[in-house]
Amino acid sequence: MLQGGCLCGCVRYEVGEFLTPPVHCNCATCRKRQGAAISTNAGVSVNQFRLLSGDELINSFESSPGKRGYFCSACGSHLYAKHDSREALILRLGCLDDDQEVPPPTAHIWRSDAAEWFDPKEQLKELPEGRRPKST
Repeated sequence: MLQGGCLCGCVRYEVGEFLTPPVHCNCATCRKRQGAAISTNAGVSVNQFRLLSGDELINSFESSPGKRGYFCSACGSHLYAKHDSREALILRLGCLDDDQEVPPPTAHIWRSDAAEWFDPKEQLKELPEGRRPKST
């Protein structure tokens, strides 16, 4: 079982095997929700997900008809989403504690809705932690 939780540590969960492999979602809803160019997600059966603590802090928002995003009301970390009509969760993989057992993402989805400034094929230089690129 993998474990994860929110940024402040109040909400904790454990999760079993994934129903679907991880994907990078580029849709505008995920971008707004995560505040990032992509959201890396995997499908998980509701039977494979268990809250360990902080269930009273879980809040939700209907981001599209019949789909709710669930987040910690203390720190704002988005943990998972669920369609009303499905028995699966969309787990936000950025909230996992140890991702060594997580398979790499297999695809980008919703590229038609992607941010113009993000190209997943572009190779970027890597800087040491804490460094910012110098302005040109």
